[in-house]
Amino acid sequence: MSPLTRKRVEGTYLVLLAMLISVPVATVLWWFYRAVPFPYALDYNEGIVWKQMVEIAAGRGYAPIDGFPAIVFHYPPVFHLTAAALAETGLDPLVSGRVVSLISTAGSALIIGDLARRLTQPRRPLIAGVAMAAAMIVFLLFQAVHTWAPQMRVDAIACFFALAGLWCITRSDQRPALIYLAAICFVLSVFSKQVSVVTAAASFGALLLLRPRRAVPAITATVLLGLVVIAALTWQTNGGVLRHLFLYNINRFEVARLLPNLYHATKSDIPLLMLAAVGFFLILTNSRHNRRRWSELDLTTAAMLLFVPIATLSLVTTGKFGSSSSYYIQWEAGLAVFAAFAFALLVEAASKQLANGSTVRAAGWAAVPLILTLWTLGHRDLRHARSLEVLRLQDAEIVRLLDPVRGDIISDEMVILMRMHRNVVWEPAIFAELTRAGRWDEQLVIERIRDHRIGAVVSDGDRGFIWFDERYNPAVAAAMDEALPRKIRVGLRVVHLPAVTHSSLTATALSETPSAAAARK
Repeated sequence: MSPLTRKRVEGTYLVLLAMLISVPVATVLWWFYRAVPFPYALDYNEGIVWKQMVEIAAGRGYAPIDGFPAIVFHYPPVFHLTAAALAETGLDPLVSGRVVSLISTAGSALIIGDLARRLTQPRRPLIAGVAMAAAMIVFLLFQAVHTWAPQMRVDAIACFFALAGLWCITRSDQRPALIYLAAICFVLSVFSKQVSVVTAAASFGALLLLRPRRAVPAITATVLLGLVVIAALTWQTNGGVLRHLFLYNINRFEVARLLPNLYHATKSDIPLLMLAAVGFFLILTNSRHNRRRWSELDLTTAAMLLFVPIATLSLVTTGKFGSSSSYYIQWEAGLAVFAAFAFALLVEAASKQLANGSTVRAAGWAAVPLILTLWTLGHRDLRHARSLEVLRLQDAEIVRLLDPVRGDIISDEMVILMRMHRNVVWEPAIFAELTRAGRWDEQLVIERIRDHRIGAVVSDGDRGFIWFDERYNPAVAAAMDEALPRKIRVGLRVVHLPAVTHSSLTATALSETPSAAAARK
């Protein structure tokens, strides 16, 4: 086969892959487009993060919780301040938080792409380009990544700053001063989400192994900067930031949750995980074969080889109650790099066989990336985007039911309260945990429910449903049944209201509004 013909075959094959992969990518982008302007919550945590942002921006963050209202601030303030700054432009606050997360996800994808490109060097530029594109696409196709990317949460920005720090470390051979920019990025990451230390550990581990003289000032700068920031926050909040982040932000832990959580978070990503495992093995064995000592590895390879095992060990944090698949995002960022490396090597193997005139072998190698790409066509659908209209109608119905309510309202869907300009006074999940740990007296809320100072409660399900039972301890649930016996189901949510005398409504009946029933159907 002539070189010209081979190039045409290669080009046609890559165009075919690009056309096929554009379908799931377009689906993910469509989900982002629909999710960002959605007026209500996409997840339980969005409303409380919005409330936290308002309080932090107003200088009331990390306040005592010995009274009522009571709000726990789960995270340091980097995300909240960034989203608040964007909201100052006039953008809707919820949309501002989602835009920050989406931009952070895009930035992470670009960094991951560049890391994959550098891992494939000094191969052909075409193969390096394939690796770069594949890394960005695989990252977005991971279920956890695209699920949480358009949400007002801290995870995406923490991942971006962590990866930016790692990128700076891997480029520090060319520009040694980048270690100080890396220190800033790592501190910003930890002060977005306090458990975000995995990437820093891998980066500094690579530096200690390969460039120990550079590692000492990098680690020193990061630690000192972190201490300065925590000292400033502690002084500004009168110690509140420490109490909230380390004393109040607690959750029970069960080892038995680890594997089920991992399965449910990644069950649709199995081929991507297998491809990442192949890539990791290829890099590890290739490095040992070509470079007999770790000290001779380049920083990018060493950092990535350390990153994935450390990140895998960190998944133990998913055993705590309240964790979600968002805990897998940084881990999957590392996996995307290795999956892209394996994908690029498969394409390269097919190209080499084609150049050698072995058409059958070339077709065999080319079939694997093609099959993986075809698999992605059924990997994603539009159910997320389609369900938003149903959720919007249901949440609008809840707003209608809550509008005449007097007194405070407790709601699992706290965005509704923010939209209604009602105060978020209490978050069920974290205070249920604090009560179980003996660190908060739930009589504060029980008395208010019984005295009808709490006019309504909106819960995800009712007794016997996992989310309800985790968020409302038996004593609180009993007080709700006593003071708010009328229950109206709207989709998966239940609105608990006081008893009424109208004969058309039975005080203890679990009913469903007509509009909510229509929306559900």
